[in-house]
Amino acid sequence: LSAESHHPERSAAAVGLWPHQSTKQPREEPFASSLGEIKFNPTVRHIVINEHKDVTFNCSIKVPQLLVRLDAPSISLWKDGRELHALDRIVTSQFEISDEEEVVMTSTFSIFAVQRSDNGSYVCKLNISGTEVVSDPISVQLEGLPHFIRQPEKLNVTKNSPFNLTCQAVGPPEPVEIYWFRNNIQVNEKPHISPSVLTVPGLNETTLFSCEAHNSKGLTASNPGQVNVKGIPSAPASMHVLNRTGHGIAISWEPGFDAFSALNSCSVQVKESVPQSNISLLVFNTSVPPHVYHIQHLRPMADYNIRVSCANEVGWSVFSPWITASTTEGAPTTPPLNVTVSFNESSSSLEIRWVKPPLGRIHGELQGYHIWYRWQNSKGLQNVSAEAQQNASVAVLPVVATNATCSVRVAAVTKGGVGPFSSPVEVFIPDSGLITSAPSSTPASGNADSFVVALGFICGTIAVGLILCLSVVIQKRCVETKYGNAFSRNNSELAVNYTAKKSYCRRAIELTLGSLGVSSELQQKLQDVVVDRNALSLGKVLGEGEFGSVMEGRLSRPEGTPQKVAVKTMK
Repeated sequence: LSAESHHPERSAAAVGLWPHQSTKQPREEPFASSLGEIKFNPTVRHIVINEHKDVTFNCSIKVPQLLVRLDAPSISLWKDGRELHALDRIVTSQFEISDEEEVVMTSTFSIFAVQRSDNGSYVCKLNISGTEVVSDPISVQLEGLPHFIRQPEKLNVTKNSPFNLTCQAVGPPEPVEIYWFRNNIQVNEKPHISPSVLTVPGLNETTLFSCEAHNSKGLTASNPGQVNVKGIPSAPASMHVLNRTGHGIAISWEPGFDAFSALNSCSVQVKESVPQSNISLLVFNTSVPPHVYHIQHLRPMADYNIRVSCANEVGWSVFSPWITASTTEGAPTTPPLNVTVSFNESSSSLEIRWVKPPLGRIHGELQGYHIWYRWQNSKGLQNVSAEAQQNASVAVLPVVATNATCSVRVAAVTKGGVGPFSSPVEVFIPDSGLITSAPSSTPASGNADSFVVALGFICGTIAVGLILCLSVVIQKRCVETKYGNAFSRNNSELAVNYTAKKSYCRRAIELTLGSLGVSSELQQKLQDVVVDRNALSLGKVLGEGEFGSVMEGRLSRPEGTPQKVAVKTMK
């Protein structure tokens, strides 16, 4: 559609010069007067067109020859306060016709395949010597089939619960009428004026809803909107074990079909494959997503059956099939036993000894030991750690300071981790290099060093033997004294008086062991380890602990030189 240009008669007016051509005051007033009279020629004011058609309109204007500049901008097209540049769907063509007095400028604008966004008011603008000339507005209105603004949407609803659907379409032309369809069956016989709201009392199965919009140009059908009914979710699937430890198992699973309602929680059930306790079933609840869970508080080296059920707002799914997973070996639960520390003067080092802790099947195979020791003196603290091999029961540490206290702890290590540390054993090394120590507070039950046990037993046996010998001597002395008085006479006749100077007990050790209830077979075995108390002399105290002390001793042997020994005494 084109708008023709009109040429109204020009009123007589003086034509002024450009400002730079003359500065005379009498020529400026006619120039300003001519600018005020310049207007766009009248053209079509309203254009009605069908959607997807092409539209063309033009703007023309007459400008005095003296006001035309070669670098002046051409006619521009504006819509809703925004200048429209040449785009894919907008084409602009301009031409000029000039004579001696004036120039006729014409611009043609074409919009191809107009859309609803092209609806609106258009104006043409031209800038003449800094003055903007604006044309009358040109209204473009599209007419066609109804255009949907809102269509039936996809919904997930609760079973037998009411809900609403909305359908809205616009022209022009108006009015627009709405017809509803349920599973392609028309719902309303009489049309509804757009916008229309359909109230559905409830559903118990998935249903499709759509609508049609009618106007004088024809009808437009909406996209169907599927309404789903929420239900019980399906069981989880594809359970996998992500990680295993001595006391935990991490699992993941693929959620089943959520039945149009988002899953919010899952329940993990765990039971022992071979029951070892009174707890038959463990239940753990977790929120989802993510669909993973770390099961804790399990026994090491045990097999477990695991299954999962998930829930949405409607209810719980059935459980997934059982899967079997096992925990790995755990860390030791007890520290090494009978940890002791001794000082080696020649090498200026500490010798740490311990007894292997009892390890069950659940703890796995011993990998080694972790030794932690700390030196403390007036200068501060120094923490050091060391490792010991699998079969080791002794470690040698260098003495790094004197006049300092060294605290030692030992822990067993398996693949399951590091077990608890033993109670600290503190050792004080003065400047002189003499050592005082405290034994471990975790002695080995029934696993003490055989030499220390035998030496303690010997000392106790000797003490009991001395007491028995002394009692025998006293008793014999009393008998001799009693019979000696009986044979004495007052008439000064010859009398025999006998006083024992020394008693002998060649079977003191045998009597001592017999008084303790030791069998004859065991007495024969102890003959090589039981020594006479007189052959052992005690010296200085090496260390004191909770259960007794360790003293320096010297054992005399009839067949050789004296031997330096350590004597364990009990409180």
